[in-house]
Amino acid sequence: MNIEQRLALMADETEIRNALACLAQNADQGKPEYIDTYTDDAVWDGGDDFGVYRGARQIMDAQKEKWSKGIAGPGTNLLHVVTTSTVEVKGDQAQARSYLLVYVDCNATPRVTFAGIYLDRFRRTFSGWKVEYRSLRRV
Repeated sequence: MNIEQRLALMADETEIRNALACLAQNADQGKPEYIDTYTDDAVWDGGDDFGVYRGARQIMDAQKEKWSKGIAGPGTNLLHVVTTSTVEVKGDQAQARSYLLVYVDCNATPRVTFAGIYLDRFRRTFSGWKVEYRSLRRV
């Protein structure tokens, strides 16, 4: 791999890692930009624990419902901490595997209430890397 290819790979990996961070931060802050990281035909697969949502509209509707019910988002003192991510880029497709820790009571004594693993598939689009499939499972 030559230097130009290595730099391009590093740029792709950086963009994907930033997308992973933005997903968590936008969800926790209740920002509508949350959905901008998904393709229109994305699937969010939380299995039996969290359900399956198909398409950007259904994913966003589910997120808005969590915000409106105070399950997640502003004022909940809850944080999604995405860590220990591995990213593998192959052309216009990529995969990431990340650990997720969900903290509650972040305004007092934070404690972990959930540990899981995200498996994400990304697709390069005209507006950057976007999630086309996200799976979340308990550890």
